[in-house]
Amino acid sequence: MRAISLSIPVLSGLALLAACAPVRDTQHSERADRELARELDGRTAGEPQRCVTTSRLGNANIVGTNLLYRDGRTLWVNRVPDCPMLGGDPLLVFEMHGNQSCENDMFRTMPRGSGMIPGPYCRLGKFEPFTKPR
Repeated sequence: MRAISLSIPVLSGLALLAACAPVRDTQHSERADRELARELDGRTAGEPQRCVTTSRLGNANIVGTNLLYRDGRTLWVNRVPDCPMLGGDPLLVFEMHGNQSCENDMFRTMPRGSGMIPGPYCRLGKFEPFTKPR
């Protein structure tokens, strides 16, 4: 077995990175929460839906760990469970089966400029409608 030796500056740098990571994630999360609250301001929440017709939805916008779709006065929020690859403005690649997107449908993320190497699979959550009054 081969021993690995790391110098003090390298260890200090790694410790500093580890210490800063949660702060950065927290700041990103707080910013995403504020952006989502701003998007939902003045809208009324409806009953979450398992599936939505995709032909009526626009492109997905990523806000934190959520996907937002616009459909006229309605903003659909999909709270994506456990998909760490939504950060960094990735491309979203959906596997479509029919004309609906449903809870647990799979999609992948692809970092922009990555040479088209997709990330791991993620799955959709329920679609929550938030409607603006007339």
